[in-house]
Amino acid sequence: MKVLITGFEPFGGDIINPSYEAVKMLEENIDGAEIIKAAIPVVFKNP
Repeated sequence: MKVLITGFEPFGGDIINPSYEAVKMLEENIDGAEIIKAAIPVVFKNP
């Protein structure tokens, strides 16, 4: 089984985004499931 876990890329001038930093800390395999990690691009725009 494969499990996709995502976090967001940094935006708004930040160097890191804690949501993706947490994803990166996960093991590659949890209880026999392969963990697929991905960063979701973010576009920041003021109206």
